[in-house]
Amino acid sequence: MKTFDEIIVQLIIQHDCVIIPEFGGFVTKALPSKIDYDKGIMSPPSKQLLFNIQLLNNDGLLTAEISNVNNISYADASNEIVHKVGEFNAALKEGKKITIQKVGSFQRNQEGLLVFEQDRFFNFLLSSYGLENVQFVPAETIEKKDPIEQGKTPFWKYAAAACLLPIAFYSLWIPLKTNVISSRMISIHDLNPFHIANKVNYIQIPFKSQVDKLTVTHSSIDEQFKQADLQSDYWHYQYDEETSFTVRKEQQVLPENNIEPNTNNADNEPEPIVLNPVTYNCIAGCFSNRNNANILVSKLKSKGYDASILPGGNLYRVSIGGGFSQEAVTLLKSKAIQEGLNVWILH
Repeated sequence: MKTFDEIIVQLIIQHDCVIIPEFGGFVTKALPSKIDYDKGIMSPPSKQLLFNIQLLNNDGLLTAEISNVNNISYADASNEIVHKVGEFNAALKEGKKITIQKVGSFQRNQEGLLVFEQDRFFNFLLSSYGLENVQFVPAETIEKKDPIEQGKTPFWKYAAAACLLPIAFYSLWIPLKTNVISSRMISIHDLNPFHIANKVNYIQIPFKSQVDKLTVTHSSIDEQFKQADLQSDYWHYQYDEETSFTVRKEQQVLPENNIEPNTNNADNEPEPIVLNPVTYNCIAGCFSNRNNANILVSKLKSKGYDASILPGGNLYRVSIGGGFSQEAVTLLKSKAIQEGLNVWILH
């Protein structure tokens, strides 16, 4: 089983925002490589961590990761987070410093404000994996000696300086000006700073859209009810392309043309039909990129699932179905697990 600290580190490497419910959230910011001429150090690109105590809502990312990695239920993972946050708050209240390995430390200052200090020895940027700080000798530190004493200087000092400068140059040139890290291949031309790569010419092909030939129709509630599968306890009402509601089978759906007017209403406007949204959903994945969520929805629909993206939250959560109770989606979860899907129930 992985520890709480290890799971936090993996999530920060893979995502730009990681929230610890009821404690705060980590937000990352990419930093370019930099050179400290005073200390003679060149640092690779990295990720800076910012801690926001206002990010308290549970987006499900940390809970789902603990549940999947440690093979425990979603409820047990939530209880583990609550217990860990309780330990953090108790230690901070006593004036102690708490530390998350490879992430940083937390401590309250004299004004009672929570102060976060990032671990400076761990780089969260995947593209900088394996790169370390490079120590070089600034040109200003070379002492100038009198002509009489220069003849006494050992030759090996000049040879070491001449070998160090090309190494320092290519340590920055190769990762920043070539695609060695992404392609994992090095070419002889990457060592030549004066080499000009051949420009790739692209031919633009006109795009022929067939959208005009399609007719988009929105069926009414009555039409969807007639075509629904009423063998289960509920049926799905598709409000638009991204939003759907789950309605119990015993609820009576009135045809749109036979809605009786409200006599107490002066304008004789019809009473709206209220659809109660489901409270339990079977989640197949959470994404920070909507395109990735749409790809998973298309893949699940091809397998016969009524997949959709749930509204709200900082992430795009893909659901394969829902119900008014946990028992209503347990059968759907079991079926998805048998087909090799990694799913969990969101309440």
